[in-house]
Amino acid sequence: GGGAAARLLAAETRHFVSALHEHVSSRVLETSWDAFQSALARAETLEAARAAHAEFLDAVRRQCLASPDPTWTLLARQVRAALAAACDLAAAGRRADRRAGGSGTAAAGSTAVPEAEAERIASRFRRARSYIARVVDSKLKIGSFPELAELRSRLDFNGFYGATCSGEE
Repeated sequence: GGGAAARLLAAETRHFVSALHEHVSSRVLETSWDAFQSALARAETLEAARAAHAEFLDAVRRQCLASPDPTWTLLARQVRAALAAACDLAAAGRRADRRAGGSGTAAAGSTAVPEAEAERIASRFRRARSYIARVVDSKLKIGSFPELAELRSRLDFNGFYGATCSGEE
């Protein structure tokens, strides 16, 4: 169901949301947690344990794009814009489903979202996704925030976006 623009956008937004979830889960639940556990095990004083905890919280905030650092703030704003577009697509799908006499509970992109609406949402989503990629790439090129390499890899794991489209409209 849905037109070509809606189907393509549904696939793109599912990939984006899944990649972001995997990144946060992997970096926070595995990498940052393991580093925290190691630092805590080495802590010989309460102050050292507090310092390890503070370092862990800083790392988690960065990985969840919730750090007050300007780079992370910019990324978080664009991630929220991309996620808002994904939610808008899902809402448009539910509206289309209800108009067609369905229950309104269909998955995003599975019903006939009007192509014009899908294209407007796609433009917003791709603009945000492209901005995220440009910021991440620029930070990686200058060697800052190496932890962003994993995020970039997850968001564009097969090089599709970098090789076939700029993502800008």
